[in-house]
Amino acid sequence: MGGPDSALFGVESVDLRYRAIDATWVWHEDENSSAVLFLDRFNAGFALPKADIIVGRQPITFGKAFFWNPLDVFLPFDPRQFDRDYKPGVDALRVDYPFGPFSGMTFVAAAGREVDGTGQFADGDSTVSASWYGSALLARGFTTWKGWDLSLQGGKIYGGYQLGGGLVGEIGPIALRTEAAYFSAMDGSQPLPPSLGGDLVEDSFTAVVGIGRWFDNTLRLEFEYLFNSAGDPDNLDGSFVRFATGTILQMSRNVTGFLVSYEFLPIVVGQLVWLYSWDDSSNNLQPIVTWSMADNIDLLLGASINVGSRPVVTSTGQVELQSEFGTFPNLYFMQFKWYF
Repeated sequence: MGGPDSALFGVESVDLRYRAIDATWVWHEDENSSAVLFLDRFNAGFALPKADIIVGRQPITFGKAFFWNPLDVFLPFDPRQFDRDYKPGVDALRVDYPFGPFSGMTFVAAAGREVDGTGQFADGDSTVSASWYGSALLARGFTTWKGWDLSLQGGKIYGGYQLGGGLVGEIGPIALRTEAAYFSAMDGSQPLPPSLGGDLVEDSFTAVVGIGRWFDNTLRLEFEYLFNSAGDPDNLDGSFVRFATGTILQMSRNVTGFLVSYEFLPIVVGQLVWLYSWDDSSNNLQPIVTWSMADNIDLLLGASINVGSRPVVTSTGQVELQSEFGTFPNLYFMQFKWYF
């Protein structure tokens, strides 16, 4: 997630977790402009008789929920992020060992270092560095049972240890998705600013339950509920720091997400996303229209409208957050995609 304002587009590498190599070069920077090059993919794959191995900077995606994925620990998408065609990579060794067509084991060893409350490397500007605290060693098993996809994963991840599982299947025409994970934090986490109290990484339990339905007339509906024990509605400033550095999925503790999309024409699709925080009654609305101008060209027009109490400045001059989605500005965007 990294920077909360850049999460909408997902085209900028902002989250530094699970990156042992600082592959970023700043070519130019002044008060009004900057030019930066970063490498998001460089890996090699090996196909063995009984396993597939990929080593290097690569995208790793776990979890099958729509808005929130507690099991997707390697730079998960922000729920407000409408462009999910591209996911940033992490520095990792991945081994996939299949047992059959729909079952197997995946092992991931990801090298990384600790980040501070600003989302930057805590050890400074070292080009190559890693720590046990910032790295991951994870095992994931998956299988299919009576039409249901089951998964179980556990191990060391950034800042602590995780154990979780997921279940995906269908009940008649309704798709059902659920994921849950418990996280136990290690000692030695970066502290939050003294005025906020607590650590950047703390013990937490996260769970998601969702349903979805596709209709023959191209109408699509998705609904999910997130319980996020790491979200603290009484300390939104601390939750904001954790959210901005990728430690938690949302600032709030209880959030729902709803999506409706419809194909008005074969080349024009409309979509509306609504995120609602039950803790402070703030909302995020995203109306989006996608026009397929050609076989390899798409044009997106949309907005991200945030409704909720806006931050206030206290008598001491400090900014104090009043709601989750009211913290962020309204955005209006256009995206042009040309595939070649």
